Amino acid sequence: MCSQRAFCSALVAAAMVSPLARADTIIPGGNIINQTWTTAGSPYIVQGDIAVPAGAFLTIQPGVTVLVATSDALAAGFDSARVEINVKGTLTVAGTPASPVTFQAQTGIVAGSWWGIYADPTATSVNISGAVIRHAINGVNSNAPGAVLQVTATTIVACQSSGIAVNAGSPTLSRLTISGCAVGVSVGGSATATIQNSTMFLNNTAGVQVDSAAGTTTIVGCTLDMNATYGVRTTGNGAVGVHNTIVVRGAGWGVYRGGVGTVTITYCDLWSNATANVFNVVAGTGTISADPLLAALGDAHILPGSPCIDAGTGAFCVAPDLFGTSRPVDGDGVGVAQCDIGAHEFGGCASTAITSASGGLSVGAGHPFSLSVTATGTGLTYQWRLNTNNLVNARGLTGATGPTLQIDAAGSYDTGTYDCVVSGSCGSQTSAPAVVTVEPVCAADFDGSGTLAVADIFTFLNAWFAGCP
Repeated sequence: MCSQRAFCSALVAAAMVSPLARADTIIPGGNIINQTWTTAGSPYIVQGDIAVPAGAFLTIQPGVTVLVATSDALAAGFDSARVEINVKGTLTVAGTPASPVTFQAQTGIVAGSWWGIYADPTATSVNISGAVIRHAINGVNSNAPGAVLQVTATTIVACQSSGIAVNAGSPTLSRLTISGCAVGVSVGGSATATIQNSTMFLNNTAGVQVDSAAGTTTIVGCTLDMNATYGVRTTGNGAVGVHNTIVVRGAGWGVYRGGVGTVTITYCDLWSNATANVFNVVAGTGTISADPLLAALGDAHILPGSPCIDAGTGAFCVAPDLFGTSRPVDGDGVGVAQCDIGAHEFGGCASTAITSASGGLSVGAGHPFSLSVTATGTGLTYQWRLNTNNLVNARGLTGATGPTLQIDAAGSYDTGTYDCVVSGSCGSQTSAPAVVTVEPVCAADFDGSGTLAVADIFTFLNAWFAGCP
């Protein structure tokens, strides 16, 4: 214990206002052998090519930032001018959506500032999850065999070539967001891939490009929006299956077959691709062409009323969706859970229901009155009407688009039948009609109730004794 209270207080104050500075960790380049990069050492500044040798590992914990120099201090590797991360052993990137692992250029925002992450043919495991990768030539480039490469819940932006380039093996690529690259995902050589629950948008050539010599690449539950020339482009001899996928608003073709391989399209939404929705391929079973009602460019959420809700097939329903929601969900409220088309599984919404509403009334001219409605549902809006005509806020009328309609001084023009249309994400309801009668001025009806009663006498007497201005 501290013997002097003042001394203890000084120590506490010093600790609070002068924390120890956290130093950057400099990685000059070379072999990385059995290391774990932590937030305590972050950011890691990589100045030259690094390699994880066969038999060695590199683990990167959540929240770590890796800053890559824009010139290669070792002047070696695939590109002597750019830094690369070459994995011949095991790489584990263990980010989370809330605390991602970030790889980006140390300075600037130029695509191609560094080479990217390379999965070597000798790699044992390259597992990238919860990462953000920026400014590379290829975010990830793989020649690894089989399922050595796995990429999940990762965002790749501003790359010079492909977000992910798969040249060998058969990796699964899930819950990706790729934009601002030449191609979102490219699959070539002897490779095949499973690309699922991902979105690619605003890529300069294609969302997905498949040039494989053989095998089948499957695109399932994806949203490809506003990619330049192609949503999906195939030019190889291999097969491609596109299922439960939205391909929309491209500057050229939606799904383009340029090779001799087969392309199968089922339960997709192909819409508003500028040149054509398909080329040299037939849109198959369950395929529609309609506005999917995406929330925004770059946001793969579908809105209430989307034709993609519960329109997919269970044969290609993979959980979870891009945002971590389980699949399938009964999005249209018919009691049957069915997979949606696209990267987002719409979670449904509460039906609109009116639980109470004001009844009719009589009111004296010049006196105030109000009508109210209560309702349950999702995204509720209100519109009061008089004789089926929409009301607006004016001349002492307020709340025309709220749950309570208030009129400060009733006039003969306020007589009629009132109701309120309550609209929500899952439908609209109209309140029961309430007839309002505005009675002409009657001097004896002192309280403005519309009827003569003993209360009028007491109201008059109260006013008498209070005095009139």
